[in-house]
Amino acid sequence: MIALKNNWSESTKAYELATSLKGDARGIVTDLEPEMRLDYKYLVAELTSRFEPANQANMEPKTIGDCVRVGVEYEAFVVDQKRLTNTKPAIRMQHDTPFEQIDDEDNILGQIAKMSHQLDDMAKFQKSNDYSGVTCFYCGIKGHMKKNLS
Repeated sequence: MIALKNNWSESTKAYELATSLKGDARGIVTDLEPEMRLDYKYLVAELTSRFEPANQANMEPKTIGDCVRVGVEYEAFVVDQKRLTNTKPAIRMQHDTPFEQIDDEDNILGQIAKMSHQLDDMAKFQKSNDYSGVTCFYCGIKGHMKKNLS
């Protein structure tokens, strides 16, 4: 009635409808493409398809099996979201890794000896099960390794 009285265009009606929505209905508007938000007929069709009583009956689980299925799907969704958003603390940025300048032959030999010593230490570490002095590369806590986490 107000739209007829004020001679609103389709885009004005869509704008007024979209700005007056609350809760789940507002969520539907934000899910739409920006250019479709001002299409009044499309907006009404989307809201009808979601909130019409015939369509709402399909939204809620009817049996215990349906409830379990929805719960499992939700749990899988949450696990997948955590996997996608997990920032692994073990990853170092390349610019944080210090570079050492190697100028002469003596310096090269020193670097090779240093790397050889580090490799020997790693080999000894892999043979022993003593993780007391080791910091986990994944979580940063001393005393265990990620491969030993359950």
